[in-house]
Amino acid sequence: MTYNNGTKEMTNTPRITRNSLHAGERARLEKIENSFRVHAAALHGDSLSPIMVDTLVNSLVGDPRVFHHLVTGGTEEINPDDAAVMRGFSRALIQGDDMAQRNLEFSSATRRAELESMFFASLKPGEALAMQRRGNDVLSRAKEAYISERLDERFA
Repeated sequence: MTYNNGTKEMTNTPRITRNSLHAGERARLEKIENSFRVHAAALHGDSLSPIMVDTLVNSLVGDPRVFHHLVTGGTEEINPDDAAVMRGFSRALIQGDDMAQRNLEFSSATRRAELESMFFASLKPGEALAMQRRGNDVLSRAKEAYISERLDERFA
């Protein structure tokens, strides 16, 4: 018996594990896991940490859409062979997970700080000061353009 989302109400619902699946179900699960990994990488590159991806992959067996596919083989809700469906599923799963969102925010902030340092290192001595003196946020717009270009390069 497990507690239901931290409440004092107990349920008799057994937890589904990889070990409780038959060979065919495990093969279907592996296909979904691999497809999820591919689409998570396509969506977020290396911004989503490997540990977070593993955590999300381990939670797939508990998703009702995945479980339905595992048991029945039906593709009404999820189809590992349909890239558009799996991309949408992966996006929804990542966006719906608070820890994944925090991980992405942290990765983005860290990468932006690295790129900001690279931007200032690429300027000639006194160039930043000259840009700042011009006003109209010339320096900050140039910095943002530099950062945006570098972030976009990773997904081109």
